[in-house]
Amino acid sequence: MAGSEILKVLWVDNDASIIEGTQLRAEDYNIDLVHFQDWESAEIELRDHFNDYTAVILDANCEFAKGDVEDKSFLAYVMPRMAKIFGERHSDLPWYVLSAGTMEDFDLVLKLTNTIDRKKHNADWGPLLYLKDKRNSDGTTDLDSLLSNICKTADTSNEGKIRSMYADVFSILEDPSCFFDDEIAKIILPVLLALHFPEEDADMNYQNCFTSMRQAIEFMFRAANQIGMLPDVCLKDGKINIQESLRYMGGENTKHLGVRYGMQGDSIFPGIVKNNLQTLLKLANSCTHTADEFDDLQIGEYFDAVSARRLLFSHTLQFCDVICWLGKYMRQHPDPAANRRFCRHLLREDQYGPRNQKKSKNGRFQSDSFSRAKEGFDVKEKPQRRERDLTPSPAVANYIDPAVYEHQMLVLEVDENGIHHCGKVLVAPKNGIRPGDRLELIKVVANTRDSAEKYPLFAKSYAKLNF
Repeated sequence: MAGSEILKVLWVDNDASIIEGTQLRAEDYNIDLVHFQDWESAEIELRDHFNDYTAVILDANCEFAKGDVEDKSFLAYVMPRMAKIFGERHSDLPWYVLSAGTMEDFDLVLKLTNTIDRKKHNADWGPLLYLKDKRNSDGTTDLDSLLSNICKTADTSNEGKIRSMYADVFSILEDPSCFFDDEIAKIILPVLLALHFPEEDADMNYQNCFTSMRQAIEFMFRAANQIGMLPDVCLKDGKINIQESLRYMGGENTKHLGVRYGMQGDSIFPGIVKNNLQTLLKLANSCTHTADEFDDLQIGEYFDAVSARRLLFSHTLQFCDVICWLGKYMRQHPDPAANRRFCRHLLREDQYGPRNQKKSKNGRFQSDSFSRAKEGFDVKEKPQRRERDLTPSPAVANYIDPAVYEHQMLVLEVDENGIHHCGKVLVAPKNGIRPGDRLELIKVVANTRDSAEKYPLFAKSYAKLNF
């Protein structure tokens, strides 16, 4: 039976012979069945006192308005009006059908009523239909089962309301095709409960919640890795490199891992998503580490002046938006193998600039030896090589390891002589490819043609990328 709290349940039924007995039975469960004979009267009550109610029970064959005759289309009339109230309130109430089940076309009416949206709540609310005269094998009635389910639902009603209010977020988190870990929901749910139900936030440590949000971001990146949007190099010893992962999915060159997503200007995250995550990570790091390490935020001083509640709530809502955005993107790009093809391994000059050169203050490049001499190092003259060593053969001078270019994504160009190439790689155009197309160079070999001096490599096979 239920605890000491009295639960109010709105009940619509026009069978006067069962009203008193059903209400008395409900009292055994500490449920106050507030009865209405027609929907329009019940609707006014529900709109005016929505937050007072725990659930709604409907007859299948009842009156729309006071004085009407009962109509088997009653549920078809009531359902959209009730859904509108739920939408306006951004919250659902568990609702059920308690019926004799004897009216004409009852099975068809029930089938139309038991929608996909209602079925997804069966695990939380219990089944849709309960029969008035049905007895169970243990001697209880279907009415007992209904009242018991209402009590169980009430024990988790706040959590159920949050899941309903943020149905788009939780539907993505629970979608197996998106690979999100269950821990993300466990992290954000208490914060959302505290936001909408202040009584739920007793003894909540908001700074610790920021640390947990950092863990949620890590779980998000793990999901991106499983669907191929984040390369394995962003994981080391099973741990996510969060900053490098954010750079990769945000369309930047990684600083230490030698990869990026696609070509310059390509990214998975739009700017607003990347910026929101960057800010949340900085706050999380500030709450996790000492103030001296992240003094620019002055997080301790800020929390001393104002409560961390609103700051936490605002960034949790932003993270919910990130989850929704990324989940929809994952549904549009479900093929891990195809997603991995956009991982581009950076060439040396992409990461460090021309080899063995450093930029001077005026922006020009200078050799390492000049730089070291300027800094006060002794620069020893290299011994003169023999004349035959001073002029290496073109093959040696132009040698580039073909593996450097394999599986790179490069833009096809054409030089002043009409020769097609991707950087130092000669490309024989085929299948209508044109300058500006993006190619993945699959097999690269040494160029044995006359153009080898300018283009020492040749793309033996390649594929056009459509993105």
